[in-house]
Amino acid sequence: MKQHLLKIDFLRGIAILLVFVYHCQEVMFPGYLGSYNANGIINTSGTKSIVLNFSPTAFGWAGVVLFFVISGFLIHLGYLKNQENFDVRMFYSKRFWRIFPPYWLSLVFIGFSTGSLWYYLFSKQGFTDFFLHLVTLHNFTDRTFFSINKSYWSLAVEVQLYLIYPFLLLMRRKIGMRASFAATLILSILLILLGLFFNNFGTVFTYAKSVFELWFIWAAGAYFAELYFNGKTILKRGGLPAFLVCVLLLTISKYYIYFDYFEYHIATLAFILFIDWFLQADNVTMNSHFSKSMIAVGLCSYSIYLIHQPYLNNLLHFFDIISQKHAVRLLNVIPAFIVVFLISWALYQFVELPSVALGKKLRDRLK
Repeated sequence: MKQHLLKIDFLRGIAILLVFVYHCQEVMFPGYLGSYNANGIINTSGTKSIVLNFSPTAFGWAGVVLFFVISGFLIHLGYLKNQENFDVRMFYSKRFWRIFPPYWLSLVFIGFSTGSLWYYLFSKQGFTDFFLHLVTLHNFTDRTFFSINKSYWSLAVEVQLYLIYPFLLLMRRKIGMRASFAATLILSILLILLGLFFNNFGTVFTYAKSVFELWFIWAAGAYFAELYFNGKTILKRGGLPAFLVCVLLLTISKYYIYFDYFEYHIATLAFILFIDWFLQADNVTMNSHFSKSMIAVGLCSYSIYLIHQPYLNNLLHFFDIISQKHAVRLLNVIPAFIVVFLISWALYQFVELPSVALGKKLRDRLK
C-alpha cells in the first residue's frame, strides 16, 4: 500500500508539471489558441500555430482533471477504509486545515503583491473580489473567476466538491456507486447540451467550469476507489494502450469544437485508465532518482499550484534576460520551475505540514 501511495504522489507530480508547462506556454505565446470557424473547425495559421495548439503542452490543462480524479480517489478510498467511523465534522476539519491556511497565506501575498492594497481593502469591487476568494466563491461570477490568481478557480471547485461529497455518499447508499457516477456523468452532458442550446452559454466560465459540470470527474475517481478497494480493476491488461488511444482522441477532439466540449470527459477516461494501469504495474519502481524527484514535486504540488501562475511572466522574462538567446527560450521553463519548486518546498515544510499537524492536534483534543 505504501508503494501505491508513492505512486499517487508521483501522479500529483505529473499533474502539476502538466499545469505548469501549460501556463508557461500561455505566457510565452499569448494568443496562440486557435479560434473555430463557422463550421466548428479550428483555425490555425502556419506550422507554429499547429504545433502550439496540438503539442502535449497545449493539453497541460488536463493536469487539473488528474488532480480532481486523484482527489476523488483518495477521499473516497479514505471513507471506504473507515466508513463505520465516518464523521462529517472530522472530514471537513481535515479538509479545512489541509486547504485553507496555505491558500489564505498565498491569497494575501499574491493579492497585495500583484494588485493594490488600497483596491482590495477600500474599494467596494476590490473588497468583494477579495472576500469571494476568501470563502472560495469567486468562481460564481465571470468577473472574479480569473482575478487575483487565475489558478484559484479550480480550488474553489475542489472545495465545493468537498461540500457536496455527503450527497454523493447518499446517492451511493440509495443506488450504488456505479449508478451515482453515471448520474453525475449524465448531469454533465445535459449541462453541456443545454449550454449549446442557449446560444453557446456553455462557453461562460461560471457555467462551463461549474462544480456540477465537473462533478463527474471527481465521482469517476471515487468510483475507481470503490473498484480498487474491492480488489477490482477496469482492465486486467491493455490499460496503457487504451490510455494512449484516449490521448489520441483528446488530440483529435481539439480539431472540432463540438468534440472539444467533451475534452474533460475524454481526459477523465484517459487518466482513470492510466491510474488503473499504473497502480497494477509491478515493474514500475518508485526507487529511481527520477521517481523520487517526481514524488518530491508531487508532495509540494499544492504549494506549486498556489503560487506559480501570477509570477510566471516576470520569472520567464528574468531568465530570458540572463540567457540572451531567444532560440532557447523554451529551456527557461526549467530554471523557472526550479525556483518555484524551491519556494514551494519551503511552503510545504513550514506552512502546509504545520497546518495539517495543528488541525490534527485540535481534533485529538475534541475526541
